[in-house]
Amino acid sequence: MSRFICFGALGLLIAGCYQLPETRPGKDEVFQAAESVILERYPMAVPIRDSQMLLARTPVEMEAAYLSCLQITVHVTQNFTGAWEPTVRVAKYIETGEPPLGGDPQADTPAEAHLVARNEWTPLAYMQADAVAIQKEILARVRGEAKS
Repeated sequence: MSRFICFGALGLLIAGCYQLPETRPGKDEVFQAAESVILERYPMAVPIRDSQMLLARTPVEMEAAYLSCLQITVHVTQNFTGAWEPTVRVAKYIETGEPPLGGDPQADTPAEAHLVARNEWTPLAYMQADAVAIQKEILARVRGEAKS
């Protein structure tokens, strides 16, 4: 009997007959809080309202022998209770592009000389502590708490 009930409930979920109830906080409320936090922290940010996503990047800095930057991605997603929450991912990238060896420095055109390297940004690490701090600040903003 319990198997029949489980399979029946699973069938309803698969068929799309059941939708999660809207609970507080709402999608727009979370997105606006995330937008305000990200735009305050990172001026080089762009909100994409259609997909409920924010993208941001820090300025490029020299770190050791590499150029590096952070890329911040925030998705506003619905959790299993029906509430909307921010999912934050912070990735550190380094630039590893180098010009190819064997170029001709006496060539007539820069294309033949192969003097310029193409940018190749490689992910180095995910910055979990930064992601958690951003997520906590967004959730505090949704609850109406003052910025600390």
